[in-house]
Amino acid sequence: MTEFFETFNNGARHLREEQEFQKVNVAQAKRGGSGPQPLDLESGRIVLVHPGHTAPGLAVDVRRASATDHPAVARLRVRAQLDAEGLSPDHEWLDRLRDVEHDDQESQVWVAIQREAVVASLVWCPPGHSPRRLPADTVDVWMVTVDPETSGQAVLRALLDNAIARARAGGARTMVVSWLPGAVPGARLRHALGLVRDASLDWEPAPDIVQQAYRLDL
Repeated sequence: MTEFFETFNNGARHLREEQEFQKVNVAQAKRGGSGPQPLDLESGRIVLVHPGHTAPGLAVDVRRASATDHPAVARLRVRAQLDAEGLSPDHEWLDRLRDVEHDDQESQVWVAIQREAVVASLVWCPPGHSPRRLPADTVDVWMVTVDPETSGQAVLRALLDNAIARARAGGARTMVVSWLPGAVPGARLRHALGLVRDASLDWEPAPDIVQQAYRLDL
C-alpha cells in the first residue's frame, strides 16, 4: 500500500527515504545506545544497530553468504527483477538470477541479515573477477537487491558500507555499483556514499537487461 501511495506522491517517498537515512546517519549513540559497531574486516562482518535500540533483532548483520543463504538470495533477486522490469515469470534471465552458487564461486555474494532473515544481497567482484572488462584497480558491485518490506535505505547503507570498506582495504582505487533502473536508491543515500552517476559504465549482463552504473573514487 505504501508503494502504491508513493507512486502518486513523490513527497511521501522523499519523507520515507529521509527517515530511513536518518536511522543510519548517526555518529553518536543516543542515551543508553551502544553506538556504531566496529567493522571487522577479518570476519567480513559489520553490525549496524539502529540508534536508540540495542535489541539484536533490530541490528543489520552483513556477512559473506553461506550455501544455506543461496535460496533466499535467489528469491530476493528474482522478486527484485520482476518488480523493477516486469519480466514474464519464464524469462530466461530469471534462471541466471537463481544461480547464486555460480556468482559465489566466480566472485563473492554478500548478504544483510535482519531478524535472522536475508533482507538484502549483492555480488562483490574483486579486481579482475568482474563479468565485464573494467580497469585492474576496480571493484565491481552488482545485483544489488533489497527486500522492499524492510527499512531499505538503512539496510542498503550497511551493505554498501561493508562493500566500500573491503574495497579500500584491498587497495582498489575505484568501485562501480550497478542497479536495475527501477531499483536505484534515493539521491540522499547515493550522495552520502559518494556515488556518482556514470552512464559510460552502464552494461547489459543479458539482452535487454540494463544495469545502471554509479562510480565511487576510493
